[in-house]
Amino acid sequence: MPKNRHILVVSSRIENKNTLLGALNELPVSTFAVAKIEHAFEVLLSSPIDLVFCEEYVTDGSYRELLSAMHASNKMAPFVLILCTGKWEECLEAVRLGATGVLRCPLEPTDINLTLVRAMRDKEYTDGALYVSPCPTLETSEPAGLCEYAGGIGEVRMLIRRPTL
Repeated sequence: MPKNRHILVVSSRIENKNTLLGALNELPVSTFAVAKIEHAFEVLLSSPIDLVFCEEYVTDGSYRELLSAMHASNKMAPFVLILCTGKWEECLEAVRLGATGVLRCPLEPTDINLTLVRAMRDKEYTDGALYVSPCPTLETSEPAGLCEYAGGIGEVRMLIRRPTL
Protein backbone atom coordinates (compact mmCIF):
# COMPACT_ATOMS: atom_id res chain seq x y z
CA MET A 1 0.00 0.00 0.00
CA PRO A 2 1.50 3.28 -1.12
CA LYS A 3 0.55 5.51 1.81
CA ASN A 4 -0.80 5.45 5.32
CA ARG A 5 -4.60 5.53 5.44
CA HIS A 6 -6.66 7.62 7.85
CA ILE A 7 -9.70 5.97 9.39
CA LEU A 8 -12.36 7.67 11.50
CA VAL A 9 -14.25 5.55 14.04
CA VAL A 10 -17.40 7.17 15.45
CA SER A 11 -18.58 4.97 18.29
CA SER A 12 -20.09 5.61 21.71
CA ARG A 13 -20.26 1.91 22.59
CA ILE A 14 -17.04 0.76 24.26
CA GLU A 15 -17.27 -2.82 22.93
CA ASN A 16 -17.63 -1.66 19.31
CA LYS A 17 -14.82 0.87 19.66
CA ASN A 18 -12.48 -1.69 21.23
CA THR A 19 -13.26 -4.33 18.59
CA LEU A 20 -12.68 -1.86 15.74
CA LEU A 21 -9.48 -0.45 17.21
CA GLY A 22 -8.20 -3.97 17.93
CA ALA A 23 -8.77 -5.01 14.30
CA LEU A 24 -7.10 -1.84 12.99
CA ASN A 25 -4.23 -1.81 15.47
CA GLU A 26 -1.85 -4.04 13.47
CA LEU A 27 -2.48 -2.32 10.15
CA PRO A 28 -0.59 0.64 8.66
CA VAL A 29 -3.44 3.08 9.34
CA SER A 30 -3.93 6.18 11.46
CA THR A 31 -7.10 5.85 13.47
CA PHE A 32 -9.17 8.65 14.96
CA ALA A 33 -11.76 7.41 17.49
CA VAL A 34 -14.50 9.75 18.67
CA ALA A 35 -17.77 9.25 20.55
CA LYS A 36 -19.72 12.23 19.19
CA ILE A 37 -20.81 13.50 15.79
CA GLU A 38 -19.53 16.96 16.78
CA HIS A 39 -16.01 15.57 17.24
CA ALA A 40 -16.28 13.63 13.98
CA PHE A 41 -17.00 16.93 12.18
CA GLU A 42 -13.81 18.40 13.67
CA VAL A 43 -11.71 15.44 12.52
CA LEU A 44 -13.19 15.56 9.02
CA LEU A 45 -12.36 19.25 8.71
CA SER A 46 -8.80 18.90 10.01
CA SER A 47 -7.58 15.62 8.49
CA PRO A 48 -7.90 13.74 5.21
CA ILE A 49 -10.10 10.71 5.98
CA ASP A 50 -10.07 7.62 3.76
CA LEU A 51 -12.75 5.59 5.57
CA VAL A 52 -15.43 6.19 8.21
CA PHE A 53 -16.94 3.60 10.54
CA CYS A 54 -19.98 5.09 12.31
CA GLU A 55 -22.61 3.63 14.63
CA GLU A 56 -26.17 4.41 13.62
CA TYR A 57 -26.69 6.39 16.85
CA VAL A 58 -24.07 7.95 19.12
CA THR A 59 -24.41 10.19 22.16
CA ASP A 60 -25.17 13.41 20.25
CA GLY A 61 -26.82 12.31 17.03
CA SER A 62 -27.02 9.82 14.20
CA TYR A 63 -25.01 8.75 11.18
CA ARG A 64 -27.40 10.75 8.99
CA GLU A 65 -25.99 14.02 10.31
CA LEU A 66 -22.43 12.92 9.60
CA LEU A 67 -23.23 11.71 6.09
CA SER A 68 -25.06 14.99 5.36
CA ALA A 69 -22.09 17.02 6.58
CA MET A 70 -19.70 14.94 4.49
CA HIS A 71 -21.82 15.53 1.39
CA ALA A 72 -22.19 19.25 2.13
CA SER A 73 -18.45 19.79 2.67
CA ASN A 74 -17.49 17.62 -0.31
CA LYS A 75 -15.40 15.39 2.00
CA MET A 76 -16.92 12.08 0.99
CA ALA A 77 -15.07 8.92 1.91
CA PRO A 78 -16.24 5.32 2.03
CA PHE A 79 -18.73 5.17 4.90
CA VAL A 80 -19.52 2.01 6.86
CA LEU A 81 -22.61 1.99 9.06
CA ILE A 82 -22.39 -0.04 12.27
CA LEU A 83 -25.90 -1.40 12.70
CA CYS A 84 -26.57 -1.87 16.42
CA THR A 85 -30.37 -1.91 16.52
CA GLY A 86 -30.80 -4.59 13.89
CA LYS A 87 -33.35 -2.48 12.00
CA TRP A 88 -32.76 -3.19 8.34
CA GLU A 89 -34.70 -0.07 7.43
CA GLU A 90 -31.70 1.85 8.80
CA CYS A 91 -29.40 -0.20 6.60
CA LEU A 92 -31.41 0.58 3.48
CA GLU A 93 -31.64 4.25 4.42
CA ALA A 94 -27.87 4.44 5.01
CA VAL A 95 -27.14 2.95 1.59
CA ARG A 96 -29.61 5.36 0.02
CA LEU A 97 -27.77 8.25 1.72
CA GLY A 98 -24.35 7.08 0.50
CA ALA A 99 -23.04 4.43 2.90
CA THR A 100 -20.80 1.94 1.11
CA GLY A 101 -21.02 -0.83 3.70
CA VAL A 102 -22.82 -2.10 6.78
CA LEU A 103 -21.51 -4.07 9.75
CA ARG A 104 -23.92 -5.72 12.18
CA CYS A 105 -23.34 -5.93 15.92
CA PRO A 106 -21.76 -7.77 17.56
CA LEU A 107 -18.73 -6.84 15.47
CA GLU A 108 -16.38 -9.60 14.34
CA PRO A 109 -12.75 -8.87 13.41
CA THR A 110 -13.05 -10.92 10.22
CA ASP A 111 -16.07 -8.88 9.07
CA ILE A 112 -14.22 -5.65 9.89
CA ASN A 113 -11.17 -6.74 7.87
CA LEU A 114 -13.25 -7.79 4.85
CA THR A 115 -15.21 -4.54 4.96
CA LEU A 116 -11.98 -2.58 5.22
CA VAL A 117 -10.44 -4.39 2.25
CA ARG A 118 -13.55 -3.87 0.13
CA ALA A 119 -13.84 -0.19 1.00
CA MET A 120 -10.16 0.54 0.33
CA ARG A 121 -10.20 -1.55 -2.85
CA ASP A 122 -13.19 0.36 -4.16
CA LYS A 123 -11.63 3.72 -3.20
CA GLU A 124 -8.31 2.85 -4.84
CA TYR A 125 -10.10 1.48 -7.90
CA THR A 126 -12.04 4.75 -8.17
CA ASP A 127 -8.86 6.79 -7.63
CA GLY A 128 -6.97 4.69 -10.21
CA ALA A 129 -4.37 3.54 -7.67
CA LEU A 130 -4.90 -0.21 -7.93
CA TYR A 131 -2.48 -2.38 -9.81
CA VAL A 132 -4.27 -4.43 -12.43
CA SER A 133 -2.23 -7.21 -13.95
CA PRO A 134 -2.68 -7.68 -17.68
CA CYS A 135 -4.49 -10.90 -18.53
CA PRO A 136 -1.92 -12.31 -20.98
CA THR A 137 0.80 -12.37 -18.33
CA LEU A 138 -1.25 -14.42 -15.90
CA GLU A 139 0.28 -17.85 -15.99
CA THR A 140 -2.83 -19.62 -14.82
CA SER A 141 -5.34 -21.89 -16.37
CA GLU A 142 -8.08 -19.32 -15.85
CA PRO A 143 -10.49 -18.74 -18.71
CA ALA A 144 -9.68 -15.88 -21.07
CA GLY A 145 -11.27 -12.58 -20.15
CA LEU A 146 -10.34 -12.58 -16.46
CA CYS A 147 -7.92 -10.12 -14.92
CA GLU A 148 -6.79 -9.96 -11.33
CA TYR A 149 -5.72 -7.31 -8.90
CA ALA A 150 -4.72 -7.38 -5.28
CA GLY A 151 -6.36 -5.11 -2.77
CA GLY A 152 -5.91 -4.79 0.93
CA ILE A 153 -4.15 -3.16 3.79
CA GLY A 154 -1.08 -4.54 5.52
CA GLU A 155 -1.46 -8.26 5.87
CA VAL A 156 -5.15 -8.19 5.01
CA ARG A 157 -5.14 -8.92 1.30
CA MET A 158 -7.67 -10.19 -1.19
CA LEU A 159 -7.16 -11.49 -4.69
CA ILE A 160 -10.09 -10.39 -6.79
CA ARG A 161 -10.88 -11.71 -10.22
CA ARG A 162 -13.18 -9.68 -12.40
CA PRO A 163 -14.42 -10.34 -15.89
CA THR A 164 -12.97 -7.95 -18.42
CA LEU A 165 -15.57 -8.54 -21.07
